[in-house]
This record gives sequence, C-alpha cells and structure tokens, in this order.
Amino acid sequence: MRKWLLPLLLCPAVAAAAGDFTPPSCAGAPPAPPRLQPAPATGTGPRVLVEADEARVERGGLGIYRGDVRLQYDGLWLGADLLRYDDATGRVEAEGGVRLVRGGLDLQGERLHWLLQTGHGALDKARYFVTDRGGRGRADRIAVEGRRLLKLESASYTTCDPADPDWLLSASRITIDRDTQQGHARNVVLKFKGLPLLYLPYLRFPAGNERLSGFLFPSVGESERLGTEVRIPYYWNIAPDMDATLTPRHMTRRGTMLEGEFRYLTPRSNGEIRGAWLPDDRVARRERGELGWRHRTRWDNGWSASLDLATVTDPDYLQDFGSTLASTSLTHLEQRGEVNWTSARWTFTARAQGYKTLTGTPPFQRLPQLVLSRTRDPGDGLHWLLDAELVNFDHSSRTPTGTRLDLQPGVAWRWSRSWGHLEPRLVWRQTAWKLRDTAPGQDPEPSRGLPVFSLDGGLVFERGTTVIQTLEPRLKYIHVPERDQDDLPNFDSAPLTPTLDLLFAEYQFTGADRVAAANRVAASVFTRWFDGRGRELAAAGLGQSFDLETRPGEPATSNLFGEFSARPDPRWDLSLRMEWDPRLSTARQHNARIRFQSRRGDVVNLRYRRVRGELENWDAGLLWKISSRWQLLALRQHDLLAGRDTDTAVGFQYDSCCWGVRVVWREFVTDTTGTRDRGVYLELALKGLSSLGSRRQISDLLERGILP
Repeated sequence: MRKWLLPLLLCPAVAAAAGDFTPPSCAGAPPAPPRLQPAPATGTGPRVLVEADEARVERGGLGIYRGDVRLQYDGLWLGADLLRYDDATGRVEAEGGVRLVRGGLDLQGERLHWLLQTGHGALDKARYFVTDRGGRGRADRIAVEGRRLLKLESASYTTCDPADPDWLLSASRITIDRDTQQGHARNVVLKFKGLPLLYLPYLRFPAGNERLSGFLFPSVGESERLGTEVRIPYYWNIAPDMDATLTPRHMTRRGTMLEGEFRYLTPRSNGEIRGAWLPDDRVARRERGELGWRHRTRWDNGWSASLDLATVTDPDYLQDFGSTLASTSLTHLEQRGEVNWTSARWTFTARAQGYKTLTGTPPFQRLPQLVLSRTRDPGDGLHWLLDAELVNFDHSSRTPTGTRLDLQPGVAWRWSRSWGHLEPRLVWRQTAWKLRDTAPGQDPEPSRGLPVFSLDGGLVFERGTTVIQTLEPRLKYIHVPERDQDDLPNFDSAPLTPTLDLLFAEYQFTGADRVAAANRVAASVFTRWFDGRGRELAAAGLGQSFDLETRPGEPATSNLFGEFSARPDPRWDLSLRMEWDPRLSTARQHNARIRFQSRRGDVVNLRYRRVRGELENWDAGLLWKISSRWQLLALRQHDLLAGRDTDTAVGFQYDSCCWGVRVVWREFVTDTTGTRDRGVYLELALKGLSSLGSRRQISDLLERGILP
C-alpha cells in the first residue's frame, strides 16, 4: 500500500520541493511496532506467526486470539485486541486498537478484514502514517483490492500534528489504479490555518514512476518593473523521453507572457528548448521574447557534440526581464556548436561560434574553428607535444577578415619525485594568416615563427608530526623571442588578467594573434599546513617574475602576487589574493573573502574586490537563526567607485515543524546606467507537499549571494 499512497503526495500537481527548510518533524508519529522472531518460510511460502495473551483454535482451523494480539506474515505486522484468523482461507478479522504496519506505511483503525494471500481488505475509521516522510492522515475507509486498486473515502493528508494541523489536504474520494499508473481524486481542498488555498473538483495524478500532465502550483511576485506577476505552470508529459512546461506569466504592468520549456532525452542525447513570448509589452509597446536551445550528445567511441543557442528580440529584453545585474548587463549572447573527440592521447574540437550583440561592438565570429591537441603522457620521461588550431574569422562590418593557422609542436622531459620535480620544454610556434579585404599595402599572408623554451623546477620540504608544514619553492625560466607584430591582424587577442599562476605561463595573451616576448624567471614559494588526517588547514604563497632583458624605462620585476587561504575548522573559510605594485607601494588588485557556517546552519559571507582604477566593491550575505524557528536573511552588494548599492535584500524565514515561510524585500540595479527595481517576494512551503510563491527568485538570491 505504501507504493500507492506515496505517488499521491508526489504528483506533479502538488510536487515542488519544499526548499531549504528543515524536514517535517511534528509530534504525533506512532511508536515503532514490537519486533517478533522471524517466521521461517515453508516450502509453500511464508508462514503466519501469531502471539497473544489468549488463544483458542476451533474446529475447521479458525483461531481466535485475545489480548495484545500480534500477527506477522511476509513483511506485514498486525496488532489488535481481538483477532480471528481462518487458516484455511487466510482471512483475518481484527477489532479494537487495530494497527497494520508494512514498509513505510502505518495504518490504525477500529475494524479490519484482510485476506493475507491476496492482499484484499479494508480498514474502517483509519489513521495512516507515512513514516519516512513524516506524513499522516485520516480516512473513513481504506479499501485495498490486491495489488491493483486502492480506495480512500473522505481522506486527508498533512505533515503537521494531527491534533491541530496548520495545513491539511483533503478529498472526498481517492482511487489509485496501479495497472494504469494513475490516480483520481474528487473534491480536493487544501487549507492553511483553516483558510482554503486551493479547491479542485477533480484531480488526476500519477500513481507510480510515470509522469502525468497537470497544473503545478502557481507562484506570485511583486516588483516595480513588472508589477504584480502570477505564474501558473502546466506540465505536459509528452512521452517517456520528453516533456514540456508551459507557463502563462501575467504581469500587471507589462501584460501576459507565455513561457515554455521543452526537454528531451535519447539514449545518447539530452537537451532543452526554452522560450518566452510577450505579444504586446504595455510599457515598451512592442512584441518581446527570447529563445534558447541547449543540446548534448555523447557517443561510445569518444565523440561528443554540443549546441548552445540564445537570442532575444531586442537589446533591452534582459534588462527588463532579468533578475540580476549579471544577466541584465550582458552585452553579447553566445551562439556555439561543437563536435569533440577524445582518445587516450588526443583531443579534437570543431567549433562554430557567433554572437548576438546587445550593446557595443560585435566580436569576430569563428566560422569554423578546428583545434587538435596531444594530451600529456602520464609519468616521467620524454613527452611529445602538439597544439594546433585552424580558425576562420568573419565579421559583418570589420576588416580585414581571414583564416589563421597556429601550430605548436614540441617536446618535454619530466622527472618528478615526492620531494621535487624538473621539466624542460621546447616548443616551436608557427602562426600564419590568410587575410581578406586587407588595406592597401597590407600583406595578405603574413606569418610568424618563434621558439618557446621553458625550464620548470621545484622542491618540497616537510616538517612536523601532528601538524605537517611544507615549504615549496619553485623556479621557472621562460624564453620567448621578440617579434614585430604591428602589421599582424588582431582577431581575438587580449592581455590576460595577471595572477600568481599566470607568472608561470609561457603566454600572456588570449588567442594567437599576439605573443609577448619573454626572457624571465618566475619564482614562488608556498607553505602549507596539514593535520594528521591530511586535511589542508592553511596555505600561503608569494610569487614574482624577474626580467633578464628590459627596455629603457621598463621595470625589471613584475608586481608581487600573494595568496592565502585557511580552513582552521569546517566552520571557517578564509581567502586572500593580492597583487602589489612595489613601484607605487600600493596594491593594484586584491580579493578577500571570509565565510562562516556554524553547526546549526548560520552563514555569514563577506567579500571585497578591488582593481585599481577599474572596480571596487564589497558584498555581505547573512543567514542567521535568531530563535529556534526564526531566521534573518540579508544581502548587500555595494559599488564603491559608483557610490551606490547594486543589490540589497532583507527578509526573514519562519520554520515550523510542518511548514515554513520566507518574505524578502529586494532592491537591485538592473543595468549599467543605474536603473533600479524593487520587489517583495513571498514563499510558503508546506513540508512534505509543495512550495507556493516566489521560490525561484528567493532560491536564486540565496545561492548567488548568501550561500555561494
């Protein structure tokens, strides 16, 4: 019977996860049934074992048992004050304090009749408990017809204290048919604090693992940009390997939008198509919408493919309908398709990449890009290297365009031990272009060739027993000869953001159009602390590079980079990254983060980021218990250069044993010009059943800003 009742509680019409609230844990669950000695099976099947204070067996095999009667049969436990059992027919009749336990389902009632062999029976004036979910309910009658039909008359369900439930789902009649994997309920009412939230005269739901089409719970929100918005999702189970969700989204300021998501699954592929369409935006006075497609395919022979497409009707769409500054300030939407192949030694990628430009200058499109690489051999010894790229750059308005071939064959030798490593590497990098629409006098087929040599070595020293400390110095020599690149095109090269790791990289630019000359030594030293179980407690490192050849006016040393991280215990997580300019005696950039999470679930996040002259901001997130049931949540993100908050939210969470509620007020910047939006979000979670309201917006806020 457990397999019949649980699908009702998990049906799509009432089945969103309850969020980050604690699981239901109200009082009122029955005690665990006493255990009997296992009844050994006979040659014809499982045996019936009965214990009672009094027992009498009449002629014909009818047994009458009184006083603390307990019956066990094939995983079923039955207790009662009075029990009659007919051994010839397998019929059981029980009265007074009847309790039947099987799997995770616990039934109690006044009278029971049951056929042990067939599983047919009924229980009157029943109470039931779904022990592994904390759910419970009542029914005037529960009737079972074998393994096919289950019928409940005047049934209810809740995860609250049954004596005074805060929320209750009830139906006049529920029928579950396992053969068709469907259930039917009539006159369904959902009440919260005695007030009706939902009424459905008829509800059809899945009664097994099969999905079933139906409406999901609506969500409600409020914001200045959109007004009051209501979403009513409809789930469409198209086939076992595909489904769709259609969501009318009514916004009082903008109009009614239709959102949709189509998902599909094959033995080798999966994907989703999503879109939204607003036929007439009342504010913008035009049609608005978006469309996206994500697809992944994987074959057994190492081949795979992917497709990512996204477009919108106008550049302001994400600004008007996005929910974060990161999404509303996007300047381009990527359109990309790839085919990949991977073997033990080789990787190959064929890619087509373009962009839907929202603002700014469109970048070059890669139509196509072919990349071949030889993966590194494991272990020590001699390693052959190869990186190759052939890409065609196209653009609707910029010139020149053309094709670029970049080849990097090379050789490396690796020697490593637990206390150190040494690796020399030599690569020849040959790059050639074939250009179209060149300027007068420009070479249509320029080329560049240069050797790249590096020698990398490091040592590891250890000391300590209870707490182990390491000291890890590392040196790497890098030589890249200088080449005149003024006449070479630049399709996709840009300087990389300096970091400690980048000091040891041969190339300081993205793409192959530009290669920075180098004759330098990169040096770093790290120290780490480990406890006796090998868990890293803290790490700190410093690094700097030293140029052996410099031009007049250029510094001979790079900025100084430092990193520090620590987890002294599981509650604390600290990190700091800094780039120090010794010539100006100031930090060019630094990034600091402190995260605390207590054992009871309190979370505090603090972050600070600064790049001199470019950005400076901080953010703080808080989720804190102020009592056993109340939590405070808050978020603030502040742009110090602009002198404004970019995102502010404050709210509370109430968490009872069977329901919870979140209310959040939020104000955030929607674009780079400082346009702001305000909104109030409410989520009501009925534990063990569903969540109503602005669950998606609140969950995104928690995951992005408070619980990253």
